[in-house]
Amino acid sequence: MSYPGIDPADVQTMEPVGTQEPSAGEPKLLPPKIPQVEEQRLQSVIDPEQLKDIVQEAVADQFAITDGWRNRAVQFVVLCPSGQRALLKHLTTMDLVDAGLIEDMDTFTKALFPAAFDQAGNPVENQGQDSFWKQLKDPDKKLKFLGMLNRLLVVGVVNPTVVDDGVDIVIDEKTGKRVVVQGTLVEEINGKEYLKTEIGNRLIAPNEVRASAIDFTDKMTIFSEFNKPLDQIKPFRESPTGVPSVDSEQGSGSTAQ
Repeated sequence: MSYPGIDPADVQTMEPVGTQEPSAGEPKLLPPKIPQVEEQRLQSVIDPEQLKDIVQEAVADQFAITDGWRNRAVQFVVLCPSGQRALLKHLTTMDLVDAGLIEDMDTFTKALFPAAFDQAGNPVENQGQDSFWKQLKDPDKKLKFLGMLNRLLVVGVVNPTVVDDGVDIVIDEKTGKRVVVQGTLVEEINGKEYLKTEIGNRLIAPNEVRASAIDFTDKMTIFSEFNKPLDQIKPFRESPTGVPSVDSEQGSGSTAQ
């Protein structure tokens, strides 16, 4: 190695052969040595046995039973526009199948409720709603819709108890037109109301309400609540006095908890 202004002989004296630093290439840097205290601290933090336990626990937790696989009978309170409170239960797909409601619920839900939301999270107006209400002028479609609502109330409303008192099409004697009539399964005998069933008439109990007596707006409110996703339902929790608080109510005019 030569240096400007320096005699090579002097360099050999100052830097004997074999002790000179190489001039070609980048200097080779050695990684900084971790102090012994810091190395011991890291070893104590990441203990091999502890790490093994953490991994095993993580693997086990991925198969932990979630709420989706637990038998949850979720109930919730709805405050209807009329002021009537009703205790409802969340209906599963099999509940709807057993009640013969799955196809009708699917049909009417698609016709009445938005299937999409805009970027702000607001429901996109369902263009089929207007045509749906016009279709209900057809007695057959109206009969099917009201019958579905009645059956839904019977299986979904826990308290008060709702009874399906029938809906049918009759011929109007004055106009000769086919009209939908509700309460066709009720017969009044000696001032008392009896429900016609397959095994005979039975007295309608004081704690039972006829489906036809429920206001249509209230029925639609309950129908919309049944179409909410489970994660949007505020579960009913009975207070020590057995009376639900206002905070546990949903629906029109209610305060959701």
